[in-house]
Amino acid sequence: MRGRPTCASTLKMTEIKHVARKAIDKPDRFALGSLLFTTAICQILLSSLISPIITCILIRRDLNEIHLAFSLSTEI
Repeated sequence: MRGRPTCASTLKMTEIKHVARKAIDKPDRFALGSLLFTTAICQILLSSLISPIITCILIRRDLNEIHLAFSLSTEI
């Protein structure tokens, strides 16, 4: 049974190839829609997380510069 494919396995492979071709020719709209939705949600989450982090880094840098300027002005 190992060497030659049986009728059942040949039929199964034909069905798989047919389904694969059909999926390539006409993509599933639901799958594409859910992929686009997931991508949009990920972009929104990333932008809502990254923006505050960058803002905090910039504020912290500015505060460090202000602190440095203040400490230099008090030494003089």
